[in-house]
Amino acid sequence: MRDEDFETLSAMLATAPGVVGAKILELLHREKVIPTTGYANLTDATVDALAAALKGARVLDAGSGTGYMAHRLSEVGVDVCACDVVDVNESREVEPSAHRWKLDVRGNAVDLLPGEFDAVILSWPDIHSPFAFEVASKLKSGQSLWYLGESRGGCTASDDFFNLMMDEQLWLLETWLGRSLNEVYRPYTGMKDRWWVFRRI
Repeated sequence: MRDEDFETLSAMLATAPGVVGAKILELLHREKVIPTTGYANLTDATVDALAAALKGARVLDAGSGTGYMAHRLSEVGVDVCACDVVDVNESREVEPSAHRWKLDVRGNAVDLLPGEFDAVILSWPDIHSPFAFEVASKLKSGQSLWYLGESRGGCTASDDFFNLMMDEQLWLLETWLGRSLNEVYRPYTGMKDRWWVFRRI
């Protein structure tokens, strides 16, 4: 959808009464911003909560996509390395509105692990790819995995990933961290993503 079409439709719907008009506006907004910022709805409150929890940590944003999350976190002082195999600036023929915010390493994040990272962020990993499983498999004792996505049966991460993360001999679910992030995180309309934080035992 062209920007001018979006603005015209948004103006029309803003005058529409009721919940339906508001939901359509939210969906239109979601579809407009996802190509440039990714699927995570990174409000200031979410970024602040992540920054507080990750203070002093060396962070890898594995499969960073547009790099928007890494960009927002680095703006508030988090030491974060954005890594992805694709530079979205080179894929503009596919997605003309794509924009790369931050890309520190172009390559497979699995090759950087375990490395010297304290925490690894996995945001919206592809359900049809072994990537999330491979990243989690490489982490060593003491490292944490910050997963943002849908639960098993949703549209992110493979069953192999979820099976691995449920192994209580390997992983400790940091329930309080996930809960504190989810208190401020608001998924885009129609999405069911949440934060889970796991620590490798």
